[in-house]
Amino acid sequence: MPDSLAFQDLLKKAGEEFPYAKDSIRFGKHTIEYYRPADPEAVLDEETLLSAHGELAWQPYWAQAWDAGLGMCQHVGDMDLRGKRILDLGCGIGLTSALLLAAGADLVCGDNAPPSLLFAEINTWPWRERAEVKHIDWHATELEQSFDTIVGSDIVYERGEVAPLDRFFRQHLLASGSVILSDPSRPMTREFLKMFQQLGWELRESEIPVEGVRQPIRIVTMKRKD
Repeated sequence: MPDSLAFQDLLKKAGEEFPYAKDSIRFGKHTIEYYRPADPEAVLDEETLLSAHGELAWQPYWAQAWDAGLGMCQHVGDMDLRGKRILDLGCGIGLTSALLLAAGADLVCGDNAPPSLLFAEINTWPWRERAEVKHIDWHATELEQSFDTIVGSDIVYERGEVAPLDRFFRQHLLASGSVILSDPSRPMTREFLKMFQQLGWELRESEIPVEGVRQPIRIVTMKRKD
């Protein structure tokens, strides 16, 4: 990571609320160095979060690299994404975002948890000329641009999210584009994926093994039929 004053200011700001650690991980030909809260479990402490942020309009699951995100990184690790406009929806700490940028994408990474955006900005810093970090709530946010691909790791875990995600995808995906979703092969998620089919999406499903993860990660590529 560059040792610029601006970057150090970001780290200082992050460290004032969350003691952080630095890790590295390799996917395909890319080794990604990234920062994360040192104790992700502490981020799940509701009392601490409320004292720092007041009423939470977001869920505190952003602070670690979840299995589905690792599977997404494994899936895109060897892709050449130069010239592709991609949205990483629910970007969390920005690990997938960093990998997409390393593979050449022009990227918007978004989440509705403000602390995650700080870490996403830190972790995408080396590619900041091609990265935009934005607060995005797929229930309400309307972006001005459309994307070749929208990726989302473990964002389909409640029935009530299918309709707003369907609307958001249609509004922000190019007609020829695709949505790529990953999840840790939860049985209930299959029901939610069928709901997307009923709403007019064509789904292609595969599984990908991830080292250290017991269950294979489900990768679902969705394209619009209409």
